[in-house]
Amino acid sequence: MTQQTTKIPLSSIILDEAIYPRKGIDHRRVGIFAENIREGFTFDPPYFDKKAADYDKKSISGLSKKGYLDFLEGFFVLLKQNVKKRTRMAFINADWRDFQNKPAIEEKYKGGILIDDYLDILKKTGWYHTHIIQAPMSSQHFNAGVVSAMQKKNILGVISRYVIILGQLGLK
Repeated sequence: MTQQTTKIPLSSIILDEAIYPRKGIDHRRVGIFAENIREGFTFDPPYFDKKAADYDKKSISGLSKKGYLDFLEGFFVLLKQNVKKRTRMAFINADWRDFQNKPAIEEKYKGGILIDDYLDILKKTGWYHTHIIQAPMSSQHFNAGVVSAMQKKNILGVISRYVIILGQLGLK
């Protein structure tokens, strides 16, 4: 069966600063968001700690690690309650490791937020994954000076994100 798509003209897309990252969950806003994504959508939230300076001061990026994960868990619960059972989601995120000035050998288990943390939350909130895609990013994120410093300190650099394709049916 062919999936039906709807084209939206670029001119109808607006920037609404009120909907961007915040520390609390606006249930009304989640409902509006869910209404617009009943069949399938992409969710690319602000990254934890990474690029925090690029996000609004009230962004979830600036929350504690626990606060960030709790926010995502609450969001996925609300989302599930407000979308159709057949809705599919592409969740985009990257591992967060506290690698600044820390050699890879000194990193500790559960010292960061890794794909398994996201998968645990998604499964706990009723979403299951069908695909995990490693999506490479441009190497422009690392200039020669950064690469040299990372090499000297044995810091592992990663330039990719995950695209996790999810659904709600099939868990039983």
